[in-house]
Amino acid sequence: MLRTHHLLLPTDLKDPDLLLRMLRLALHFEGELHVFHVAHRAPIRPAWNRNALRQWLLAELDGETGPRGALPARLHVHQEVVGQEVIHREIARFAERHEIDLIVAGTSSDALATSRITPETVAEVVRHAPCPVVTLPPAVREQAPIRHLLVPTDFSDCSQHALAHAKALAHRFGARITLVHVLSLPPMFLEDPAPAEVPVRIFSRQPEQYLRPLRALYEQVPGPAVPCDVQVSIGPVPDRIAGLAAELHADLIVLGSHGATGFHHLPLGNVADRVIRTAPVPVLTVKSFGRSLLPYRPASFRHVWTSRLADGYLFEPAPPGDDTRSAARPTNLPARAVSAT
Repeated sequence: MLRTHHLLLPTDLKDPDLLLRMLRLALHFEGELHVFHVAHRAPIRPAWNRNALRQWLLAELDGETGPRGALPARLHVHQEVVGQEVIHREIARFAERHEIDLIVAGTSSDALATSRITPETVAEVVRHAPCPVVTLPPAVREQAPIRHLLVPTDFSDCSQHALAHAKALAHRFGARITLVHVLSLPPMFLEDPAPAEVPVRIFSRQPEQYLRPLRALYEQVPGPAVPCDVQVSIGPVPDRIAGLAAELHADLIVLGSHGATGFHHLPLGNVADRVIRTAPVPVLTVKSFGRSLLPYRPASFRHVWTSRLADGYLFEPAPPGDDTRSAARPTNLPARAVSAT
């Protein structure tokens, strides 16, 4: 069962339609909805007061109650005057004070010069938030039912935590998962206009050889059994994740942050930053620290071997009854090269 007792929706009210779209996305989850109006630091009275804003939202969302009862009992409006330079910090502090489980944030499609919650602000919220964050891109005008989750993985502990969230979400929504590993191109190929045509010999393993580790990873990460496909793609990691979301008609990307990708020069935290700016669908960013949507939080997943897969490191399930720290062991590695994380 997902733990979403309290959801936070920060807004500057420059785009009321965006706030409504954020609320409709939040209604997919159970819990109290906290709209946090980041007001301007100015002597002029804000155009909205809390009660007027709440009544307007209730009127606009009349009949859209979500999975847990009537909306009026769930909706709370907060307002605070915040300086532009500390907006993301105040949002993070609000999340800490109110024990927020999930933040739903978005940016407007209009390049509003006066907007206070910019794409850069949202990126900072994702970095500093003490809980998972769902980001809503401007391209999403109508939130479709969540039926297909795209879950990129670099086989790190952090991305496994994201997969555990995805399994719980898929079970909650009756959805399926596509688990994908993207083979990042070496720097000399990053500007290639057709990366899919790059010969596979530049990798020490054929892309198809990553399918078995992906299936093993899905089986070993805890969570309910849900339909899951596995794929391997080649190209710049953020671009391929966003592209696959469109190609596969995914409704939500579930992405880990602060992991390590197949290449040390491209940490997954940077990938998350770029994906949330370019993805055509909402992105749930899950961290390896802070609050979790899961009712449990293992100290470490048993699949703990992380390495550069492009160097030929593959994973195999540990034999039955093996109680060692890792539930997967890299093959074709000398013993001295193996290190647990």
